[in-house]
Amino acid sequence: AENLVMKSTKVVTVSDYSRKDIADYFNMDASKIEFVYNAVNAEEFSRDKSTSEYLHGIRKKYGLPEKYILHFRSCATNKNINTLIRAYAMLPENLRDEYSLVITNPNNKIRKCAGENGVSDRIIYTEQIPAEDRPGIYQLASLFAWPSYIEGFGIPLLEAQASGVPVISSNTTSMPEVCGNSVIYFDPYDTAGMSEAMRRCLTDEILRSELIAKGYENIKRFSWDESAKKFHDIITSLY
Repeated sequence: AENLVMKSTKVVTVSDYSRKDIADYFNMDASKIEFVYNAVNAEEFSRDKSTSEYLHGIRKKYGLPEKYILHFRSCATNKNINTLIRAYAMLPENLRDEYSLVITNPNNKIRKCAGENGVSDRIIYTEQIPAEDRPGIYQLASLFAWPSYIEGFGIPLLEAQASGVPVISSNTTSMPEVCGNSVIYFDPYDTAGMSEAMRRCLTDEILRSELIAKGYENIKRFSWDESAKKFHDIITSLY
């Protein structure tokens, strides 16, 4: 991989954070690296497309409760799910009674962490979610939590915002670049801070409404068409 990067005329990545990170890692000139943002198909996740029958079917299919906090996608080490579980366990008991935690693609370490923190009965695990079910999983959530230590971009952040869900996120790597002022941030190493971010969003309706509105505005910054055009321009500039 190093030889390919060093011999390349141009390197293209998905964020300015990743651009700088690649330049630092390979000790190369950052001007040789371009970034083209990922995006989200907002129409795919629009609530206007989701009928009550569709949402009822999703809730029944996955055994989803009336209210839940969602973490979507991988449970890889960098996703920091153990800290999320510990932060959830620190919520006041009345909030844990009201809001479950839904985690997709779990593993045995995640299940063990839940048991050690006394919240196994409040966590719902789902396996791989097919594309047609993803909008419903997001839209039924009360809050989307993204506790990763490191991300090159983080498409689920935009998917959640396109679904009209308030988002809390780590304040590291690419997340501030992708989310701007549209989310509540926390230090991914600070369990209490993460828990407080959850508590604020679950109990402050005005804040929730603001985050939803800011999320809809934020996703307008990202477009697959614009990204394709930029990538095309980068390629044609080489000839």
